[in-house]
Amino acid sequence: MVQKTQNAVILLLSCCLLLGACRPKSKLATADVNPVVLPLSHTEDAVTLLSDSGITRYRLTTEVWDTYADYMYFPKGVYVEKFDENFVTVSEVKADTAYYYNSTGLVRLIGHVDIKTIKGDHIETSELYWNRFAPPRANNAIYSDSLTKITQNGNLTITHGFKTSNQMDAYVMYRNSTEFPEKQFDKKPESEKL
Repeated sequence: MVQKTQNAVILLLSCCLLLGACRPKSKLATADVNPVVLPLSHTEDAVTLLSDSGITRYRLTTEVWDTYADYMYFPKGVYVEKFDENFVTVSEVKADTAYYYNSTGLVRLIGHVDIKTIKGDHIETSELYWNRFAPPRANNAIYSDSLTKITQNGNLTITHGFKTSNQMDAYVMYRNSTEFPEKQFDKKPESEKL
């Protein structure tokens, strides 16, 4: 009886081994991944804090952030805030789409670009470039060749392209026109009217 049990166990084990050996061998899937076409990383609902000299200065918020070998892509828009030393927002940048090119430090903002500067200026355009590696006072660090609205001290300037420094303190504008609010013009007092 013991012999029959041993034979049955050996037969059962042999069948299991034979069945396992008869299965087709699995192969590892391989694919050529092109880092130019496919992102190295894909992040959704990202909020990133950036610091300067150990102090948080910026907050970047985006729905989608794709990182490629040479650039970063924000296809669903980007919102960036700059903070003062008390973490109060002092400037903002919004855009429908953004690119950041690693090697050149160039930022390209596309579609409904809306900027509020530290000085209180308001800039609206459809495309804007920012050269992060430009010298601090170079007047071509930030530029656009698109129709742009710049509001300064209540005055609206419409221009077909502009350039400015990283501080955005002086603008060079092309083919522009300015609208001044009527309240800025001195009106004659009633006594001087004829």
